[in-house]
Amino acid sequence: MKQILGFIFAASLILLSACGGQSTEAQSESQESNAQNTNDILNLGETGVQEGTAGSIEITAHSTQILESYEEFTPSNGVFVIVDISVKNNGETEINGGDITRASLFDDQETMFNSTVYDEFVEHIYGEINPGETVSGQIIFNHFPSEYYELVFGYGLSTTVNELRWHIPGN
Repeated sequence: MKQILGFIFAASLILLSACGGQSTEAQSESQESNAQNTNDILNLGETGVQEGTAGSIEITAHSTQILESYEEFTPSNGVFVIVDISVKNNGETEINGGDITRASLFDDQETMFNSTVYDEFVEHIYGEINPGETVSGQIIFNHFPSEYYELVFGYGLSTTVNELRWHIPGN
């Protein structure tokens, strides 16, 4: 009787460990697939879709300007990086344009700065964006000169499911 119970116990352990390994392996593959999808780097002119608590939005980074100064304004870090964007609200509720256009910009040394406000010469996106509506505007960064930049929407935010990233050529 003890041998039969021992055999059943050993068989159960083997079966459980085999099933557990398959589940972990499947989860690992799924996580790798999701990581690849969220780490795709877009080029200027391409559109990314961001999912979040506010719903689904499409963001397109169209073009950039890198300026050492603008009229009487001089960037404290070396350059202004201005990005022309459009945002489409694919959700069912209105969203705040100011919340959506918060972005981060990394340089070739992985130094990060968040977008800032210069109402004097940048067309920021303010106000509500209704479902189905597309609005255009600009975001600006006070950053260091760099060979390239990476523009990121959703960096470190718990309200978004994915990050959107664009490669931006530098100086």
